[in-house]
Amino acid sequence: MKHDLELQITQFVSQCVHVITRNRIRDFTTVLGCRFPTITDIRSPPIAKRALRVLSSWRYRFERYDQPWELDLSKQFIKLHDPRAASL
Repeated sequence: MKHDLELQITQFVSQCVHVITRNRIRDFTTVLGCRFPTITDIRSPPIAKRALRVLSSWRYRFERYDQPWELDLSKQFIKLHDPRAASL
């Protein structure tokens, strides 16, 4: 009984750590992608890419990558080229 409880707790903690890590990676790639948009993206207007660079610059400078809600909101209006999606 005690062993089963320890196993359940270990699995729960492992899943939580996995979710937290995945979210941190996603947030970091959002900030990084907005700060340094790909050069091969010729469809997005330069002013839109510049706006994303300005919005993400403070987060990149101060290493505040957690929950970039303003970048997520902006990316809904400004469609950037995602090389990961194009390669599939």
